[in-house]
Amino acid sequence: MEFRHAIYRLYDEEHVSERKIAQMLGLSPSTVHYWITRRGESATTKSGRPRVTDAHTDPNLYEASRKDPFLSAVDLQKEWTPACGVDTVRNRLKQKGLKCRTPARKPFLTQFHRQMRYVYAHSKLHWSVSEWHRVVFSDEKIFRSSSRGTLRVYRPVQDSDRFDEQYLVHSSNPIYGRPRFTLCVWMAFGGKGKIRTLHWIERPTLNTDYYINHILSSIETELCEENEEKELIFMQDISPVHTSRQTTLWLQEHNVNVMHDWPPKGPDMNPVENIWAELVRRLEIHWRQTGVRNRDQLWEDVLQVFHELPEEYFENLIRSMPRRVRNCLQQAWMMGKVLKRYQCGTRTTPRLAR
Repeated sequence: MEFRHAIYRLYDEEHVSERKIAQMLGLSPSTVHYWITRRGESATTKSGRPRVTDAHTDPNLYEASRKDPFLSAVDLQKEWTPACGVDTVRNRLKQKGLKCRTPARKPFLTQFHRQMRYVYAHSKLHWSVSEWHRVVFSDEKIFRSSSRGTLRVYRPVQDSDRFDEQYLVHSSNPIYGRPRFTLCVWMAFGGKGKIRTLHWIERPTLNTDYYINHILSSIETELCEENEEKELIFMQDISPVHTSRQTTLWLQEHNVNVMHDWPPKGPDMNPVENIWAELVRRLEIHWRQTGVRNRDQLWEDVLQVFHELPEEYFENLIRSMPRRVRNCLQQAWMMGKVLKRYQCGTRTTPRLAR
């Protein structure tokens, strides 16, 4: 082994101590001492425990997992290696470069959705970051007082008690008990940094009257400040509340420049979605100790974590827009290649410029 020659050279020629050699080579002191004291034929390596799986079983585990990535280690163990444990299967897959992860989720897209996403991305392909700074992005989200799932905690296997205070979640913490409640929030940010606001939707369901009188009116001054030059562009999804005749008339009367070509399913191109995810992550960390008692406190916590987000965080989201558009077009181009195999005479999407 190469490290053996390095050990001998450092020890014999440069007279470095065993402990220093271990630090330099990233080895344990016992390993360095072993190879120095037992050289040549007398130096042996420990064989260790024999492997339960063989050279034929390991590739089968890998191929079965690649064929169906949603097979669990338990399923693979029952079918291919009933004589070994589940941890062995996990170790073999990990050695092959397969790691268990949470699957990504994406909305179901019809051919119409894909076409509208392509049209939108193609029209914005050459937009610069300064042009994206003009956009006022908006979206709604429902915050819940309950956690997204079961909490996990890392604690030592040795010399630790699962009931130690630092590893406990108290049942009296309102986030893990009842009652549960929700909070619907509307957000807008962008417009050259002029708009960055949250609004608590204080009704069970959002309707057109509330959207106009409480939400749009709250940003009317900033949104219509440069209405003559049409500097700012207001982005909203195509929810019926946003596209109703009454809402459309209000936007036209106030000379609001609306982004009309937003696709039916485009959450991946809306940077507000990233802000929602970051707020939820920070809220869960905050609630592990404090919990949340009522809807008013939930609103205060949402406001607190929102205002803690640094300025560069919002700037990076705006700067990510050209990349999001390119990714959307790239996926559309790849999907077009697949569809061409089944549809004769379909013209493929041209290769994208990097």
